[in-house]
Amino acid sequence: MDNKCPMCNHELIAFKNGSSIGVRCSSCDYSVVTSYIEPIFEDKNVYTIILEKGNALSKDSLKTVSGIIGKNYIAAKKCISSAPSILFQGYAADVMDVKKILDTSAMKYSISPKFPY
Repeated sequence: MDNKCPMCNHELIAFKNGSSIGVRCSSCDYSVVTSYIEPIFEDKNVYTIILEKGNALSKDSLKTVSGIIGKNYIAAKKCISSAPSILFQGYAADVMDVKKILDTSAMKYSISPKFPY
């Protein structure tokens, strides 16, 4: 497909908006749109985040782990102290959210199976 509108021969502009992608004419009302779902949302593998040994029992690490597991600081301390331990299990999009939290906290963790995102 060339970059010209089939109706008026002006330039076509590519766009992405949410789960829609397409092209639209820079001059007239012509457009072609289709749905696009990011591969991470179609991934049906269940991933496991494992909290590794060597994480400090600091206020920040307790707060981070507590927020992820949805339990109090006592449960978070037990999780950190008993590492390696399962911190979270879920689909790719949810794992990505937890991964971002862990990456900003500099905590040691691993994801199984290999996480491609």
